[in-house]
Amino acid sequence: MQTAAISLKHVITESSIQNLEKYLSGQDGIERALLDINKGEIIIDYNNEIITLSQILSLIEHQGLCIS
Repeated sequence: MQTAAISLKHVITESSIQNLEKYLSGQDGIERALLDINKGEIIIDYNNEIITLSQILSLIEHQGLCIS
């Protein structure tokens, strides 16, 4: 199990946060996704044998968010 803290460029709305957390948590290999608005980052616990960090970054960008 790996943990990644990914900084986001823009703070998003509460509903967007819930949608992103639900979307990421539903992906194979991602165990947990929690967004910290105050820090502007998302913490992701994932199995790197199933999904790579690069793939996770692509999923986040696909949702319209910019990674800093």
